[in-house]
Parts: sequence; C-alpha cells; structure tokens
Amino acid sequence: MGDEWTGCMHRSLINFLIWSTKGSVFIKSVDVSVIMSDTQLLCNMFSKIVDMVGAYNVTHLITNNGSNFKAARDC
Repeated sequence: MGDEWTGCMHRSLINFLIWSTKGSVFIKSVDVSVIMSDTQLLCNMFSKIVDMVGAYNVTHLITNNGSNFKAARDC
C-alpha cells in the first residue's frame, strides 16, 4: 500500500506498507515532493518497492487516485 500525504511544510510523502492476513508492516517512507508530477519517476519508485518485497509477494499496489498515479500504473 502506498499512503500519500502532505505535511505542514507542504512536502508530499508516501508511506509504503505491506498488508497480509497477519497484519500490516511499514516498509519505508519516501519524500516525493519533487517527483509528484513526473510519471516515469513515480513508476520507477513503485517498481523498486515491488523488487524490494519480491514480485511474487505482490497481488495489488494500492495508491491514491491522482492522475499522476493513474498514469504511473500504465508504465
């Protein structure tokens, strides 16, 4: 899961978590303030997360529904 939020300093962060039947585990947090509008960079970041946890362990990647995230899913 990728949970994006904007802090009080107007920096956008994505917290990555893994969910399974045993519960949720925090993986990492990424400052995406600079890359929020760059579809290819978002796609590369998601790809690295999938590689980190192993593609065989991923059934869905859940993010918000912003147009930049929708475009990143198609790369």
